[in-house]
Amino acid sequence: MYREIPKQFNITKLCWVLLGSATGQESIRNGLETLKKELSDEDVIMVHDENRPLITLKIISDSLKKFKKYGSNADVNSLFILRNFK
Repeated sequence: MYREIPKQFNITKLCWVLLGSATGQESIRNGLETLKKELSDEDVIMVHDENRPLITLKIISDSLKKFKKYGSNADVNSLFILRNFK
């Protein structure tokens, strides 16, 4: 985990930089494994598929609303929300 990179470039909204993996799925898994060590069970993780860059604030907001209502969400727009990832 490279915490010094965001600080070096004065980036305040980025917490961690991790090395990628051979596939996008493996990279996401590595990120989730890292977050598992850093966050509490009450934190919510949102994962966006970067291959679909046209995500809007409305899609994010709607996905969070669905998550709060139903407890989980796998949105067709490739935005995934997880809680209690173990």
